[in-house]
Amino acid sequence: MPNLAVEVGQGVLCVTGEFSTEVREKLSLLGSVIELPDSQFDVATALMGCSPAYFALVAEALAEAGVNAGLDEKLVEKMIVETAAGTGSLMRIRPPADLRIAVTSPGGSTEAGLEALEREGARQAFEAAVRASLERMKG
Repeated sequence: MPNLAVEVGQGVLCVTGEFSTEVREKLSLLGSVIELPDSQFDVATALMGCSPAYFALVAEALAEAGVNAGLDEKLVEKMIVETAAGTGSLMRIRPPADLRIAVTSPGGSTEAGLEALEREGARQAFEAAVRASLERMKG
């Protein structure tokens, strides 16, 4: 399965069974090692194996919106990449829902954007993506 984040030591490696300490230490150089039963591998793959493409699609859509609103493409790309990196670091220490709430001022621009995303079915679209990935793995 794709696991491109291992290139920067931040992959997610799901394992099952017994591994020596030496093997586990070597795997941890590539990222987080998560033990799962075999029965959960497909769901894990649909999340951690496929979601980098979903995150990249979000970044592409945001960048396109920024360019369409008048910002320079290179500047927009830097802003999106740095914001995503910072957000990823924050989500390591704060639950995603807490972070979303902290950024969302009542009546503010983030709230308006989130309402638009909900109205357009963003959450349901991501759920559908995971379901579609799982169906493909089974079939």
